[in-house]
Amino acid sequence: MELASSSSDHGTELSRSLVALRKAAGLRQVDVVARTALSQAQLSRIERGKSLPTETEAEQLARLYAADPTQTGGLVQMAREARASIQDSRLVVQRGHTLAMQQRWRRIEGDARMVRSYQSALVLGVLQTPAYAAVVLEQPEDSAVVRDRLYRHDRLLTESGRENILIQTEGSLRLCVGSTAVMADQTESLVRASSRPNVQLGVIPASQAVDVVAGTSFHIYDEKAVVVGLEVAAASLTDTADIRHFRGLFDRLAAVAVWGGRARDLVAGIAEDYRRES
Repeated sequence: MELASSSSDHGTELSRSLVALRKAAGLRQVDVVARTALSQAQLSRIERGKSLPTETEAEQLARLYAADPTQTGGLVQMAREARASIQDSRLVVQRGHTLAMQQRWRRIEGDARMVRSYQSALVLGVLQTPAYAAVVLEQPEDSAVVRDRLYRHDRLLTESGRENILIQTEGSLRLCVGSTAVMADQTESLVRASSRPNVQLGVIPASQAVDVVAGTSFHIYDEKAVVVGLEVAAASLTDTADIRHFRGLFDRLAAVAVWGGRARDLVAGIAEDYRRES
């Protein structure tokens, strides 16, 4: 397992211990390579703390260096804990206000060819109108911040070769953000967006009985990463098991949503309600 430069401390204690034991045993790196399946490059990276040995490799090295059972057990435990620590680093939490979070995820968002998104509280950012986005971002509607965000999202929705599968709850559309006039424009915009060839919009009706609940928004990018929205931060997950979990959750949410014409009719009805009130 290779270590990123920011994570090299995970292997430092282990690597120092292995070097000390090798030297105490009077062995050179070439001697170790000749007696193990490790290459010279692999052993060098392990001893420099740039790579982690497996538990089996740590045990083999310890025995080769004539380490006692206590030392061997300690080295194996260090290898296990170091690798677990690197595994945990696949969850990255980045703090910041809404605008900062949007800027941080541009690259992963822009590179994805398939995006699956779920939102239960607000209109998904990629579907927001200028007036709605201004309220969410707490920026003037004509600000460069809002204009830039809308331009980027419009490109993401229209870009060739990119597919967007988006799920909203009816409750998120019933939440009156800004004013009824803002919401009338927003929901009418959703109807139009749902007709785009690379957009599939699903809506979970408020009257729909569900056996699955997702308390926070999340986005799955090419089944390579998941970004989960938090109140004051966003978490990025790249572990295969985590991605599989959120993909399964998304599929269950999709199963209780209405799609196509039924979704458009539902959203159009909400828009009419807002128009009557504005």
